Amino acid sequence: MENTENQKNGLRARMKAERAALSPDEVTLKSAVICNRLSSVLRGKKFVMAYCALFNEVNVDSLMRVLISEGIGVAVPVTEKETSVITPSEITSLSDIKRGAYGIREPINVSEVPLSEIDAVLVPGLAFDEGGMRMGFGKGCYDRFLENYKGLKIGVCYEFQLIDAVPFDKHDVPMDMIVTESGTYAV
Repeated sequence: MENTENQKNGLRARMKAERAALSPDEVTLKSAVICNRLSSVLRGKKFVMAYCALFNEVNVDSLMRVLISEGIGVAVPVTEKETSVITPSEITSLSDIKRGAYGIREPINVSEVPLSEIDAVLVPGLAFDEGGMRMGFGKGCYDRFLENYKGLKIGVCYEFQLIDAVPFDKHDVPMDMIVTESGTYAV
């Protein structure tokens, strides 16, 4: 279902407003449930790319700490502001992170991880649908990053962000699974 940029922008604005309206307690509680679900999904993985939450996204910091403590490799995206290219960078602790491009927390020292070593990528977004389509902020960073990725792509969001149909274009990359506080949805 290809749609116009106007439809995407309207949905983006609505989802940003709904997510911004979440209280800190709601974010904390829902994030904890989602991290618990993700922990089960990621069991047995050797290397996971997560993300550093912002703007009331599902906070996966506690999950990253658990994965690191269990000896699972963790990477987070480093985004080049001029090109919007994402580079996965390994972290061994959350204490060595600073604000980078777009105000996103990133590692101070970049230690690039080859895509072929990453078993699963946790992908934030503004909206997802049951077919696995995702809507981000519109810069295409994740779509370009994921277009050649062969591992498990997991959309991470709150249940209200899972909608009937996300407008998409041919370059948009679908998820393999979506995890919310209410469930784990295979696509």
